Amino acid sequence: MTLINAVHGKYYKIDKINTTNQEMLNRFTSLGVYEGTVITPAFETSFRQTYSVYIDGMQVALRRSEAKIIQVEEVVGELTTDNA
Repeated sequence: MTLINAVHGKYYKIDKINTTNQEMLNRFTSLGVYEGTVITPAFETSFRQTYSVYIDGMQVALRRSEAKIIQVEEVVGELTTDNA
């Protein structure tokens, strides 16, 4: 599932980022968006062009084109330091 299909308020772990664009990967890393990170979708703007997510208490806005390439899997159960 991609980030654009994720349900608001649930926890997801980033499974894969489907790009080889190093500039984009560097941007994601600087925002805390990388494989293994736990994120929580907050909301999207009108027409679903921008997606807001929480990462370690920080709110991050992602473009739709960016959210489409982020593969996530739902975190089931309690969050621990291993998956948070």
